[in-house]
Amino acid sequence: MLPVGDSTNTGNNYIPPTNTTNPTTTTSDTGEVARTDSFSQVGSIVGTAAAGAASSWKFSAQLSESLKNTISATKAADGFGGKTKAAMPGVKQMGLTTLKAGGVGAIITGAVSAITNGIEVMQGKKTGAEAIGTFAADTVNGTVGAMSGAALGAGAYMGLSALIPSIGATPLLVATAGVGLLGAVLADKLFKGSGAYDAIRSSVIGSTSQK
Repeated sequence: MLPVGDSTNTGNNYIPPTNTTNPTTTTSDTGEVARTDSFSQVGSIVGTAAAGAASSWKFSAQLSESLKNTISATKAADGFGGKTKAAMPGVKQMGLTTLKAGGVGAIITGAVSAITNGIEVMQGKKTGAEAIGTFAADTVNGTVGAMSGAALGAGAYMGLSALIPSIGATPLLVATAGVGLLGAVLADKLFKGSGAYDAIRSSVIGSTSQK
């Protein structure tokens, strides 16, 4: 009987070691690590997209109005110092509104992630530590996605209002929600592609597993 995972054995009877410490990841022949918790991965994207749409629907008008007021105040002021001072209240308001949008995103993605990861834990596909790590990464990702979606939605709100003055409030909000959704999906791709998502997930899994 050949030993399992014996790296010195390169024959046809070689039996690779089984991953018992992290059942939601597998290592390919090239050394790349791939997650196998596809259900929660889909939930992560759906939650972030919903967060972007919801935050844009709720906050795009406020952000757009703050931006227009800031631009008007800056144009009316004289000198660099005067323009900077005139812009500060609007910038502060936009910052607060964007943070509120991020809070909405955290709630939505956190709820979706809790459900999808909870199901995978009950199915035995994921450990409790992995579920907590994925939940944390999803929540941060959703926060970023919602803030990005709201910002892009505000730009769309302002642009559509100027291009189509007769557009109704509801069609305008629907359009900006769609832009917010796309913005959140783009932010999701960039955030995960940067490695930040996996870094948060792995860090929380590691710290949780040690307790």
